Amino acid sequence: MNTEIERLQILIIEDSTPDFILTESYLSAKFEHFKATHVKTATDAVSELKKSKNSAFDVILLDLSLPDNEGEKLIRLIQAQAPYTPIVILTGYSNIDFSIKSLSMGISDYLLKDEITPALLQKSILYSIQRYHFSSKLKQSRDNYSSLVNNIKETVYRTDIGNDFKLLFISSHIEKLTGYPPTYFTEPGQKTLFNLIHPDDRIKVKQCIEDAVENGCGWELEYRLLHKDRSIRHVIDKGNLFYNKEDDCHYCDGCILDITDRKKIEEQLQLREEVFRSIFENAAIGMGVTDVDGTIQKVNSSLCTILGYSKKELIGKNTLDLVHPHLLRKNLRNMSQLLQGTIDFFHSEEKYIHKKGHTVWCILSVSLVRDDAGIPVNFIGQITDITDKKNVELELEKLNQNLETKVAERTRLLEFANKELESFSYSVSHDLRAPLRAIDGFSQVILEDYSEKLDKTGHDYLNRIRSASQKLSRLIDHFLALAKVSRTSIEKKTVNLSNIVENVAEMLKTSDPDRNVTFEIEKNIMAYADPRLIRTVIQNLIENAWKYTSLEKKARIEFGQLQKDQNPVYFVKDNGAGFDMKFYENLFQPFRRLHKEKDYSGSGIGLATVNRIIERHSGKIWAYSEVGSGSVFYFTLS
Repeated sequence: MNTEIERLQILIIEDSTPDFILTESYLSAKFEHFKATHVKTATDAVSELKKSKNSAFDVILLDLSLPDNEGEKLIRLIQAQAPYTPIVILTGYSNIDFSIKSLSMGISDYLLKDEITPALLQKSILYSIQRYHFSSKLKQSRDNYSSLVNNIKETVYRTDIGNDFKLLFISSHIEKLTGYPPTYFTEPGQKTLFNLIHPDDRIKVKQCIEDAVENGCGWELEYRLLHKDRSIRHVIDKGNLFYNKEDDCHYCDGCILDITDRKKIEEQLQLREEVFRSIFENAAIGMGVTDVDGTIQKVNSSLCTILGYSKKELIGKNTLDLVHPHLLRKNLRNMSQLLQGTIDFFHSEEKYIHKKGHTVWCILSVSLVRDDAGIPVNFIGQITDITDKKNVELELEKLNQNLETKVAERTRLLEFANKELESFSYSVSHDLRAPLRAIDGFSQVILEDYSEKLDKTGHDYLNRIRSASQKLSRLIDHFLALAKVSRTSIEKKTVNLSNIVENVAEMLKTSDPDRNVTFEIEKNIMAYADPRLIRTVIQNLIENAWKYTSLEKKARIEFGQLQKDQNPVYFVKDNGAGFDMKFYENLFQPFRRLHKEKDYSGSGIGLATVNRIIERHSGKIWAYSEVGSGSVFYFTLS
């Protein structure tokens, strides 16, 4: 806006041409340089103001009665288009009430046309422009002050000391703090801020401010405010007193800082500290805090119990005075590494000296606390008493040493027994076989060379002798095979059990092609076992099934696998003779037969051999049967 009086830009809104000419002559008489823009209607005025964007005119001279608008409505219209330009009303009608109202609406001056003189018009225009400039500067100053105050995070206020501390001003932050806008406290008839102070804090606040006024000093106090939403806000209030020329306390300025969040953090920290203190003091393990030199600053009751000292006796001692001398160097090394930052903590087995002199075994865990700058401040240690456990371990070590000695002795005896067994097996294999062969051979010679001299009874006796000697020879073979199973080494590999079953089945079919036997063999059943020994197991079980189904017209033998507890269980099932389960305990015992030999031949050593092989594979074997309904044998390998 142009503020130079010598270059005035004036908009004259006047529907009367003679009045415009008269006004322009008045202006010419007092202003050397000016430009007057004349419009006759409100519509033209609005158009002109829009065109100039409110930057061309220093003042507007307005007639209150236009063809298309008049009065208060006209004033509002022009003000809306030129809110920052002073307006002087020129009217031919005298109306005291309206003149007062127009001034309250922001009009700069109100002049009657009959009373206007060049000097009066000049004075009015200059006054309006100057007043506008002063008002603009004052408004700018207030806006700057308001912006400054409202951008401070604290709530700023001014109170009237002499009027029951009534608020003269309070910044907008009070609404966030209490839920009420500033006008709630500053307009007539509204409540004071004192009403929102927590009832339990009001006496303290009032007394503090009264003391400050009496002593002529400021105050700083903490109290609680009640928010509109019924929550509680914690604040710090700082105030200063200001005096008039008579040294009477006139008003005070202050600020209120919301510390609710800080208070919550402090409460949380206090709670955590109380929890830590409770955990520290009531922990079942010993706990202690030392400085970086190892001097004890704080201990709990458990640590006192472990070491036998009272808290008073331990505080001030150095931890190295309590460590067993043999472990001093290790402790110093660990503490040094913590201080250097090469480790964050250490965990070790330690020995301490009890107050009564005996050794206490402990597990020690130590960490280092640093301040914000990274400077070491404290060691925090946790000690668990393992003396009883350690004594048990030491006792077990002694027992283990004794046990190892006994095992070595038992191993030696077992090796000796095995050698004796091997010697016995050799004797059975060679020393017993020769007489048996002689008995069988000479019996055969007698039958062949002296057959005519023997009667029927003699022939029968000799045949029985030969049969018995041959049976005994077979028993010796089976006995030696069982003994060999117990001694032979195991070399496990992945084995296809289904292929072994198929081979054994094919061999049996070839040996007796006239039998009607159906084999149901599940494909590709794999196991991890010794190939030679597992073949013995399969062969014995399949041959047993073949033998005990010999009387069935339609025999069926099945081999498969099922799962039990996520482990494979293998089975051989038949529909043969079966056996009575009350004799089950004899099933896997050597030479214990469940059927008569005249019905089913055999030595009674096969299932014992199978059981021994399964045991050597860390497996189990069991069976279920019903007489006349067949049997099923289950086994696992590990």
